[in-house]
Amino acid sequence: MLNREQRRLIKNLKRDKLDTWVNEYGMAMYTDGMRDSFLSLLLKLHDEFGFGNERIKRLLELSDTWLQGIHEKDSGIDADGIKQQLIAEGITCLLDTNL
Repeated sequence: MLNREQRRLIKNLKRDKLDTWVNEYGMAMYTDGMRDSFLSLLLKLHDEFGFGNERIKRLLELSDTWLQGIHEKDSGIDADGIKQQLIAEGITCLLDTNL
C-alpha cells in the first residue's frame, strides 16, 4: 500500500516519470515478495526438516541459476516449465496448488 508521501509524489509526476516510477515500484514489490516467500520456505526447511547452514547454503547455490534464469526472458526458463517438469517427475501435489 502506498503511503501518503508516495501518493503526493506520484500525483505530481508527468506521464513518462510516472511510467518509470510504476515500473521501479513494481519491480521492488516483486523482489520483496520473492525474498519473503523464499525466506519463508527456508525457515520451514530449517524448522521442519532440520536444514542447517550447510544444506541451506547448498540449496541457495544450486538454485541460483534457476532463480536468475526465471527472471531473464531469453533464458528459456519459466515457472510454468519448472512446474510441469516437477509434475512429470511425480510431484503431483503441485496440481492442487496455485503455484
